[in-house]
Amino acid sequence: MESAFAFLCLLTIVLAADPGPLSSDVDVWIDPVQARELLCRGATLDIVRGGEAQPIIQKLRNKLTVIPPDINTVNITWRAAPGFHYAIHARTANTRLMENLAITIPPSGTIPTSESVFQVELRCTGRQTGIASGRFVLKIWDETKRLIPGSPLRIPFQKQCWKKVKPCHPPCGNGAVCADDGVCECPEGYYGTSCKHAICIPHCFNGGSCIEPSVCQCQDGFTGNRCQTASCLDNCSDNGQCVAPDTCVCRYGWTGPTCAIRQLGVDGI
Repeated sequence: MESAFAFLCLLTIVLAADPGPLSSDVDVWIDPVQARELLCRGATLDIVRGGEAQPIIQKLRNKLTVIPPDINTVNITWRAAPGFHYAIHARTANTRLMENLAITIPPSGTIPTSESVFQVELRCTGRQTGIASGRFVLKIWDETKRLIPGSPLRIPFQKQCWKKVKPCHPPCGNGAVCADDGVCECPEGYYGTSCKHAICIPHCFNGGSCIEPSVCQCQDGFTGNRCQTASCLDNCSDNGQCVAPDTCVCRYGWTGPTCAIRQLGVDGI
C-alpha cells in the first residue's frame, strides 16, 4: 500500500498545477493542505480558474487515483463574482463499499462572492474491502444562464475501503479465532463465548472438572478417565470393594478400614 501511495505522489506532482491569482469570474480549488492529504501535492489544486475548468479534470479521468482509506472528507474552496450559480450532485457506484455521499451545501444555489469552503464526505461502510468509485458533477453558469467553459464538470474518484473487524470481548482463548462479526470461532473440543470451556464426552463424574478436551480433573477420592471410580487406601488390600472414597466393603472373612484384618473364627481360624 505504501509503495502504491508513493507512486500516486509521483503521478500527481505531474498532474497538479501551481496556483495562479484569483480571477474576477469564478474559481474552485482544493487548498494545499487537502491536496497534500489527497494527492501528496503541497500546492493548490485548481478545478476551475478564471471561469474555466482546468486540465486536471481530464487528467484525473484518464489516470484515476485512489484516495487513502483514512481520508473521509474533501474540502473544496470556491468564490465567484456576483451572479454565478451552481448545481452539484454526487453518486457512489457501490453502496456496499461506500455510503451515499453527503455534501455540506444545498444541491443548487448561488456561489458565494467571498472565499468559502464546503465539504464532500467519503465514508466507507466497513462492510466490505475494495475500491469504491463514483463521481461529483458540478454545473456552473453566470447570470445570463451561460455555462462556463467545461461545465458541467464531472470529477471521478476512487477510494480504498477496508472491512471493519469487530473485536471479540472477552478475548478468545485456547487458540480460537475472532471472526469479523466479533464472535469467537472455537477449535474442536472447546465452547463458550470466549472458547475457554473444554468439552468432555461423556462428562466428568463425581464433581470432576473438564480441564482439556476429554481430560477430567478429579475430586479427591476419585480416579479414572472420567472420575468414575472411587479411590480407597491400599485399594482395600485387594480384600474388598471400594464403594466411596476411603470406604471399603470387605469380602467375607476380612474386616478393618482397608479390609486388611482377617476375622478370627472364620473358616476355622
